[in-house]
Amino acid sequence: MLLGFGMEAAVLDLLRRRGTPARAAHCHTAGGGQLMVVLQWPAKRDPADDATVRAAGEAVLDAFRMAKLVLCVDEDVDVESDQDLWWAMVTRFQADQDLRVLPDREGFPLDPSQHTGYSRSLSADGRTAKAVFDCTVPYAQRDRFRRPRFTEPSRPAPRRPAAPLPR
Repeated sequence: MLLGFGMEAAVLDLLRRRGTPARAAHCHTAGGGQLMVVLQWPAKRDPADDATVRAAGEAVLDAFRMAKLVLCVDEDVDVESDQDLWWAMVTRFQADQDLRVLPDREGFPLDPSQHTGYSRSLSADGRTAKAVFDCTVPYAQRDRFRRPRFTEPSRPAPRRPAAPLPR
């Protein structure tokens, strides 16, 4: 898992060299710090940003053979919070629109599923299918998506004078 720290820096470097403004990269512990990368994006400013996010996720999968899944999230999602990541998945992801599958790519030995006995679509053992999950708000719908803030401190209700106790 310690290798994930270096990979996070390398992912951000790759994206910055491509001119892609990712805010953060997190190599999730669920993938042993290697197989699952979470990318956090700043607010989209242009309709072309939707394609930029997906292309960046694919670039990470192409550049890092150990990465199998890339999960793209907005800046209001805590990349280290499983609850936030699942919330983004269930509220900002439609599989028919937001899932990109890259079939039959070079894999990494941490993943035991990369075997032709597991998937007949693989050309050889050590190959795998990779995926980008775009859990960012589409630019055209950014005004529809407002995250509720349940954790912000609420103002205390005004106190009413206590009723006198019955005698």
